[in-house]
Amino acid sequence: MEFDLYSKATGAKINRQKSEILCLGTGTLSVVEKGHIGLIVCEDCFQLLGVFIGKNRKMCDKMNWKNKIVKIKSLLNIWLLRRLTIHDRVSVINSLMLSRFWYALFVTALPEWAYIEIKRFCLNFIWKNRCHLVKYNCIVDDKSRGGLNVADIKCKIYAFRLKFLGRLLDDEYEVLWKYTFKYFVSSIYDMKLCHNVFYTVIPNCELKKLPVVYQEFFQAPNCIRKKIEFPLSVENIYDQPLFVNPNIVLNSRTIVWHDFIGAGIVCLKDICFEVKTGFLPDHAIVEMIQVVYEDVNVQYVVDRYRNLLNVIPVEWKNTVNTDIHRISIPRTIDISIICKNVHYDLKLCSTKTLYTIMLENIVEKPVGIEFWKSEFDVSSEAFSKIWEHVNMYWKPSNLVELDFKVLHNCIFTNVKL
Repeated sequence: MEFDLYSKATGAKINRQKSEILCLGTGTLSVVEKGHIGLIVCEDCFQLLGVFIGKNRKMCDKMNWKNKIVKIKSLLNIWLLRRLTIHDRVSVINSLMLSRFWYALFVTALPEWAYIEIKRFCLNFIWKNRCHLVKYNCIVDDKSRGGLNVADIKCKIYAFRLKFLGRLLDDEYEVLWKYTFKYFVSSIYDMKLCHNVFYTVIPNCELKKLPVVYQEFFQAPNCIRKKIEFPLSVENIYDQPLFVNPNIVLNSRTIVWHDFIGAGIVCLKDICFEVKTGFLPDHAIVEMIQVVYEDVNVQYVVDRYRNLLNVIPVEWKNTVNTDIHRISIPRTIDISIICKNVHYDLKLCSTKTLYTIMLENIVEKPVGIEFWKSEFDVSSEAFSKIWEHVNMYWKPSNLVELDFKVLHNCIFTNVKL
């Protein structure tokens, strides 16, 4: 038997009482096979390294998150009995509560109902089940800018996904999940783009074909698209997708032409000569489509092809007209992310840096600052110094909380009431 052969070859022995087997896809095991294998057959889901995985997604989500949420709720109710300041309660949330979720979030998706529930009870704990005095988009910011450093779950998830994306594009990082990712991504519009798909902006309706974790692989860079740059070599330019590419826009919209895709015309190299520079003539494109589709409106194909050539960036057209596409040259996709005017290579970015970049998209300036500016003519530069004084380490925690509320202008006075 294969298991016995494996044990003899490696010296590892399978614990048949604890091991389970799960059939993937449409595969099934007969009664004879079950008896021959001698392992517990799992039908829905099982636990692997602390995370439940399996074919029943709803059951996996419930097993992964329901128990964690119940435990943390009970713990927060106990912590509410203690006399803590707002900064102390934030420390409890970040250090003791949300940290329990990070491992599971790193490897699996968070369902929407769990995200809403976690965010709700964490914010209620911070504000002691009372009115939320400061906007959420303010308190997630750094203390030096008027925030409380509350960890944002969505930004954390996207930072994890960007970290995985960096590993995906790193050729030296060889793991099995890269091949499963390529398998699922190839189904997007049937373009079979592999890693080149990250040059595109895929609409959510098409992303739903992918597992949720892979959907987040695309949603994360889309959230910071303005802060992402793609350094392009000649080979990268030839590999550029023609469809759903934000650099190729016709009538203010990206294009998707299924007859072109069905004929294998997907990337820029597909409409170029192979052994010399320049673009293919109109009749060549028509012939390629006619091989797949018999009834073709020739003039319609020609008009679209000419429109496509017109909207291709000038830099790419210059490259096609001057440089030949070389298939044998190895190519990599490099992504540069801008954070505070500094360029970072995605493959080398830490999760902390990626989280900071994601956070910049959602943070807002405190509203109370405008009030104090109008009252005392205080400059924006002066407020950075004031926030430093608010959070001085030697100050008692209750005074830090008081100063925080005063600067945010969220203390109910007689004037407000």
